[in-house]
Amino acid sequence: MASNAIETVIEILDSFSGHRLRDPVMLARLLELGSVAGKPAEVEGLAFQGKYLTRLLGTIRAQTPGGEHLPKLEAEYSSAIQDFVALLERYAADAHASLHADIASHYLRTNEDSLRRLVDLAADLAWLKDWELAVADAESAANE
Repeated sequence: MASNAIETVIEILDSFSGHRLRDPVMLARLLELGSVAGKPAEVEGLAFQGKYLTRLLGTIRAQTPGGEHLPKLEAEYSSAIQDFVALLERYAADAHASLHADIASHYLRTNEDSLRRLVDLAADLAWLKDWELAVADAESAANE
């Protein structure tokens, strides 16, 4: 169960995303872990990597099949997925048993469902990063 503060963040993100969060319950659980365990830098790293993966996947999808840049983009994406998985494994290492088991079963298996869930998590974390950037921009504009 997420705290009221985390639930508020999820509500804000859901609104900010135009109600396009893919798994707000798991995102809340991950943010709660970051809050309880004092891992703001790790949450920031996951959000940054999630945004990177989401943008990279968008670039890949925009490519023409057989395009000359596609093999390089796909190799970059494969490497970025591996980096994201490694970040998530380290992040979840000290999570309570049920969350750790859920993360392992949802995201860390080598199958199509886990990859889809990783892409969904990356998209949700990209919304977090976009929101953080929007808040920073608003604060900067207010201070000018």
